[in-house]
Amino acid sequence: MQSIAETVEGQKMAVKILKKAEAGTAVETTAKTKPEKKTPGQAKRLPIDGLNFEQPQRLRVGHLLSLFQISAPQFYKMRIAGKIPEPAGHFGTGVRPTPFWLTTQIRPFITGEVSNG
Repeated sequence: MQSIAETVEGQKMAVKILKKAEAGTAVETTAKTKPEKKTPGQAKRLPIDGLNFEQPQRLRVGHLLSLFQISAPQFYKMRIAGKIPEPAGHFGTGVRPTPFWLTTQIRPFITGEVSNG
């Protein structure tokens, strides 16, 4: 069953609301619906199958979450504390470029050559 504010295709439209005015006359007002914004979420775990730690490959935050078996907030706390190395570079430009690490840079943390916390 569809709500009044939705059309047949599922798109939202403006809804007209009639309010009672003085002496029985009706006043028509229009309530506009705002478009839904896509809000950025936290990093999600990414698959780590096929990674070769002998050659430099780029790892994103999601790969590191899977490798270290930690949550996104825990990852960022470790990064601030200096327990995770600085990124090797960033994808893209602009307000929030995406950081990446190299497998050769992370290998010592996985093998235990460097303590990560």
